[in-house]
Amino acid sequence: MKNLSYVFVTIGTAIFTAVCIYFSTVVISNRAQKTYTQIMFDISDPFTEDKVKQYLKDLRVKYPEVALAQMKLESANGTSSMFRENNNLFGMKLPKKRPTTALGEKNNHSFYSHWRQSVIDYAMWQSFVMDPENIDTEGDWISYLDKMYSEDGSYGRKITSIRKTIKSEE
Repeated sequence: MKNLSYVFVTIGTAIFTAVCIYFSTVVISNRAQKTYTQIMFDISDPFTEDKVKQYLKDLRVKYPEVALAQMKLESANGTSSMFRENNNLFGMKLPKKRPTTALGEKNNHSFYSHWRQSVIDYAMWQSFVMDPENIDTEGDWISYLDKMYSEDGSYGRKITSIRKTIKSEE
C-alpha cells in the first residue's frame, strides 16, 4: 500500500509541476510579447512634433522639453536632409561604446529605419551619459550638452532659447 501511495504522490507531483511550468511559460511569454508589442511601431507612422513630444514622455526621457528643443535645432523641425535621409532627429553620431538602435552610419551620422528609433537611441544615449555625470537639473543637462554634445560654443544658448518658445506654447 505504501508503494501505491508513493506512486500517486510522485505522479501527482509530476503533473502539478508540469502544469505550473506550462502556465508560468504562458504568462512569461505573454508578458514578453506584450512588452515587445509596446515598443514596436508602424513603419508608415509619419513624423509629427506632437508624436515626438509624446514618445519622449513615454520613454521617460529626462528633460523632454530640452530634447524637443534639440530635435528642433538638429533636424530643422524635421525638414533637414539629415532627418529626411537618415531618420535622425538629434544629429546623433554612431556610438562606439554603447548599445544603439542605429543601423549604421551615413553622411557621418547614425541612420535609422524610422524616426522613432532615433528617439529611442537618444533615450539610450541620455541614460548612458547622464548616470555618471551628476546631472540633477535641467540647467545641468543644458550645460553638459553645451560642453559635450556639439562643437558649437553657443549650443546651450540656442537650446535654452528654443526651450523657452516650447514652454510659452504649452
